[in-house]
Parts: sequence; C-alpha cells; structure tokens
Amino acid sequence: MLAKISARFTKGGQKKQSDQLTTTHPSPNLSSREMEAIPPPSSIWRPRSPKSSSKAATRLKRMSKSAYNGANEPDLSVAYSALIKRFPRYAETHQLDDLREREFRRLQESRVIYMDYMGACLYPDFLVKEHLQLLTQQVVGNTHSDSPSSTLSEKHVSAARHAVLSFFDASPDEYVCIFTSNCTGALKIVGESFPFEPTSRLVLAEDSHNSVNGIRKFAEKQGSTVEYVPSRLGGGFDESNMLDALRHGNESPSLLALTGQSNISGFRPNLPVILAAAKRQGYYTLLDGAALASTSKISLTGPPSSTEHLNGQVDALAISFYKLFGYPTGVGALIARKDFLPKLQKPWFAGGTVDVVLFPCTVTESKVPWERFEEGTLNYASLAAIPAGLRMLQGMISGPKAVLPLRLGTLHRWLHEALEGIKHSNGSPVVKVLTPHREAVEANISQSPLGMGYVLPLTFHDSTGVRMSNADVSRKAAAIGISLRTGCGCNPGAVIGLLSLKDDIVRLQGSMSEGVIEYDDIEEFFGHDVGVVRLSLGLVSNFRDVWEVEKFVKGLAQ
Repeated sequence: MLAKISARFTKGGQKKQSDQLTTTHPSPNLSSREMEAIPPPSSIWRPRSPKSSSKAATRLKRMSKSAYNGANEPDLSVAYSALIKRFPRYAETHQLDDLREREFRRLQESRVIYMDYMGACLYPDFLVKEHLQLLTQQVVGNTHSDSPSSTLSEKHVSAARHAVLSFFDASPDEYVCIFTSNCTGALKIVGESFPFEPTSRLVLAEDSHNSVNGIRKFAEKQGSTVEYVPSRLGGGFDESNMLDALRHGNESPSLLALTGQSNISGFRPNLPVILAAAKRQGYYTLLDGAALASTSKISLTGPPSSTEHLNGQVDALAISFYKLFGYPTGVGALIARKDFLPKLQKPWFAGGTVDVVLFPCTVTESKVPWERFEEGTLNYASLAAIPAGLRMLQGMISGPKAVLPLRLGTLHRWLHEALEGIKHSNGSPVVKVLTPHREAVEANISQSPLGMGYVLPLTFHDSTGVRMSNADVSRKAAAIGISLRTGCGCNPGAVIGLLSLKDDIVRLQGSMSEGVIEYDDIEEFFGHDVGVVRLSLGLVSNFRDVWEVEKFVKGLAQ
C-alpha cells in the first residue's frame, strides 16, 4: 500500500519535489529580485494599511488631545504637561495615539487599562475586520491538494513566509520560515530533534521561559550535560557567567538556548557578544524571540551597520505572532538556517512532513525544507493576516521613525519613578520595583546594547512592610479595569532571582521527601503566595495607562 502525502502536481501530473515553488506560488527561497519580478496574484488578499481620511484625522486629533493629555481632567493634564516638559520627544510619538484611537477604540469604550503586553499584544481592528472579509469572500482549502481552493491557500501561505523572512532580515538564501502553533511549538521542534549525545551540552539561563526550560528534558534523556547560568538580583544573568559556561565546548553537538528578553525582568542580554562566543565554541544557537520581537528589531542577516545585526549567528529563532500584534493566535514560526535543519533528527513523521510512506517501514521525507517540520495541516485560514500585521509593526520598531521604543522607554521610566515615590503615611513604600532604573541600564550600553524591556516586576507591601497577596492586588486592580499579571509568568527562574529565593528553594526541595512539589507546598513553606505583580507596556500603551496605575497604587496607600 502506498500513501502519498502533501503531493503537489503539475498539469502533466508529475509531482514537483523542488523547494523552489512555481511562479504561481511565490517562494521565500527566491532572491529578492526574483520575488519582485513576480506579479502579485490578483486573488491574494492584501489588507490596507490603517489610514484615515483628512476629516477623520482632524477628529482623531481632537479626541486624542482630550484622551491622552487630560484636557478635561486637570490632574491628568498637569501630569501630562510635566511629562512633556521632562521628556519633550514623547510628543513625537503622537501617531501611536492616533493609531490607538482609530484601531483600538474598544480600550476607551470598555475603560480597560491594559498592562499585560508580555502576555499578549492587542490586535488592531483593521486586521481582524479585513481578515474576516477575506474569509467571507474567498474559498480557501487545505494546502495538501492541487485544487483551486488549495492553490489560493498556498499563495497566502507563501506570501506570509516571505513577509516573515523580510521582517527579520533573514536572507531567503540562508533561512526558511517554518510555521508552528506558537513559539513553544517552534522551540519544541528544535528540542525534540536536536542530536543530543551523552557528551553534548545544553546551556541556558535560569531567567528563561518554561518553554525554553523544557528543552532540558530532551537533553537529559540522552545523558547530556545541562548547565544553567544563574539568575542575579535585578533580573537576567552576569555576562561573564554565560561566557564561562560557553567555554566548555566540545566536539559533540551542543546547544545554547538563549532568551532575547525576559518576560518577567525585561532583561535583554548582549546578543552579538554571547552568540559570537557560542559559535566560536561550536555551539548551535536557538533564540527565543517571543518577547523581544514585539518592541525591538531582530536582524538575522541585515546590514552590518545595523546595531541589531546578528550576522547569521542565530541558527533558529522562535516567535509567536500574537505576541507581536495580537492576531492571529495559535500561529508561530521557527526561522531556521538551511544548513541547520539537516542536523535535526525528527523523532516521528506526520501528514504533511513526508512524501511517501510504504508499509511496513519505508518513509521518504519531504524535500521541501520547511515541510519536513510542519506537522499536519497548517492554520492556513489565519496565515493571510500575518503580512499586514508585520507591515504595521515594522515602521514602529526600526528605522528613523521608530516611535515605539521612544514612547515605551519614556513611559517605563516615568512609571518606575512614580511607583517608587508612593509611600504609606509612615513613609514605608507601597511597592518595591525589583529591576534597576532604566537610565542605569542604558548608561552601560556596552553591556546592554539593546537596553531593557518595558516590564516592571513588583511586590506590594502594607505599612508594616509585610507583603500584600498578589491575588488581592490582582482583584483590586481588576475591580477598576486594570489588566495585569501576577505569579511567576511561566518564568520561575526570573522570580527566584528577583526575590533572592534560591537558598530557600534549596531548603524546600530538601524538605520534600518524595521529591514532588506542588504549588500549595510552596505557599505553605513561604507563608504567602510566591511570585510578583508584572506590569508590561506595548504597542498602544499611553500616558493615561501609566497614570491610572499610579492612581491605583496611591489608593492602596490610603
């Protein structure tokens, strides 16, 4: 019996095995010049950029003035004026206020203060509405066919691949885009397929998301050495400790799994230095870019003059699109070097990853690089929304008009200082910010060329200094419409470092005779819930958001 999987046929009925798609299916593996020469298929949906008419722009300008500088609220107006006086360049970011008013009206109408951009970015209205228009006007089908609906889906998928490679300056001669269910799925592809051996090494930081931590299970199963670079007070790790860990290279396949930005501490490592050191020692490199890519440019093979240029030193980059622009959820990508993929040994096959299956044992994997790792049917109905989302974000995070880092850096600094200044009547602080001041990090540009993320991990305290329950803070915040995150945020290593809990955790582990620790055991050991309150800024954060948070914390002091 013969099963042919994911077959694509020419008109003559012969299957096309090349990883070069026909001009009907533009391929991200074509050169930029070749891609430009291909006329865009008329049937491909191309969402508009979110623009407004001149009349609408005038109306939005008036509304934005009222909404964001407090024209009708004296206290907000005074605070906003003080912000502009201290940070005059903040006024240059007004286009983000216009975007928010035009595409995120639901924030104002629902009176939500959204402070959880590390959990998920918010999506613009236009992206969802026009994607809905596509779905109701076109007939798209499973890409594992040669039908008209399948061909149309393949065009959308191919356009999305090309947009992803372009966004990350990933040369199609060197990289391919593999679509996954999310960033976790992308990381798992590398973890389960990496050729770990007993003499291999896996190096990663304690301040990493659990989806990175989970890779250690694959390494441990093969008897490989797993080395964690310890977290430090204030978040992240000491660069010297990471470089020391990477000096223990060997000839066996070894992997550095590096987080581009901590989702809890906001720490951003010196990627060019660390990646270069890893490659010199023969490590393969996997970068978790889920948090970093939402507000900072990642350039895999961009111009050497770019400060974000990583010179092809990333073997694989993992992302989720909902982290970047909110929609679609359930779609991620692994952007991987072509010369890295043959090193990966998939432990199984599935529909879409193979060309031929014979019984009882013969299997022929797909010759198309990305298809070998795209298990089952892609989320083809959602991928068409990706190019428009990337285009929206591109100009905001890179180039001379990169307004998002300017705005978020200002708001992050202002909020940090404002919260630290709030005291109980006896002078004790209401909150403790667990990360260093932004200006202190940015002053040491040689160690932190990417600065720090726009995240504030906090603990709340009563007038006697006793910690307030995170759950209680969350409930009180929710009651006035503030969305924030509490707990460990899937990053226990960061929290352990920020709260200096390492010795306590060691004692806890030693006290558990059976070695299985439940969260209730942790709360019982410490006498309170463990974790932090996390505030995170993103795409359409504005001054009103941080001002409302300040008001909330002042209310706790009273």
